[in-house]
Amino acid sequence: MAVAVYVLHQDPDILNLSFGYSGGIENYSGQELRSSYSRTIAALAQADRQEKTILVWATGNAGDEVNANSSSPEIYPGLAARAEELQGHSIAVVSTRAVPPPAFDALKPQRPPTGRDGSP
Repeated sequence: MAVAVYVLHQDPDILNLSFGYSGGIENYSGQELRSSYSRTIAALAQADRQEKTILVWATGNAGDEVNANSSSPEIYPGLAARAEELQGHSIAVVSTRAVPPPAFDALKPQRPPTGRDGSP
C-alpha cells in the first residue's frame, strides 16, 4: 500500500490498483476494517485534496478458492463499501460470469469445413 500512497502524492487523475488481501469484504464490518486499516482508509480518502484521484480496483483472484464469492470484492477493493469517505472516487471491477455469453461465439474465427481426409 505504501507504493499506492506514494503514487497518490504524484497527483494522478486515475490510479489502477490490482492488489489486496484475500478475504471477501462481506465478511467484515466497517468498524473491523477501520480498526485494522484506518491509515490506509485515510490515505485513500485524500481528504486534503479537492480533486481526488479516481481509484479503480481489480477485486481480487479468490474466485477459484473454496467458498469464495467471485462477484464480491476482496478487502482493499471493497473498502469503499464500508468507508463512506472512499465513495465517489472508488470503482471496484468484479467478475460476474466465468464464461463469455454465447454472443461471443460469433466473434470466434471459423474454420472451413473439411472432408474426412482433411481436404477442404
